[in-house]
Amino acid sequence: MSGESEGEAWVLMTGAPDVLLSLCAQQQTASGAEPLDRSYRDTAITRYASEGLCTVAAAWKRVPQAVTTLEPADLRQDMVMLGLACMMDPPRPEAVAAIRNCQQAGHPRQDDHRRP
Repeated sequence: MSGESEGEAWVLMTGAPDVLLSLCAQQQTASGAEPLDRSYRDTAITRYASEGLCTVAAAWKRVPQAVTTLEPADLRQDMVMLGLACMMDPPRPEAVAAIRNCQQAGHPRQDDHRRP
């Protein structure tokens, strides 16, 4: 997503918190961008995951207004962390049964950004 306002252009990116955090050196605050507090963010992500919440991060970056296309390398630095959004994402009924079957068979559980 991108936008323009008052002569500025920006790109908004959302995704997995660990990925976006690796692209950010700053975080957005009410008084502007400040150095990223990585420890605070990591603690929050771990806490949300322990509660079974699916977490998504959002970050932004200023870009020249004349830019019409971006390459992945353009987004690998200078992103500013906006925050985290969490949502409950309960498994579908058929997934619950499949998990139960795997547990009974002794297979370890595999998660995606849910529990440490």
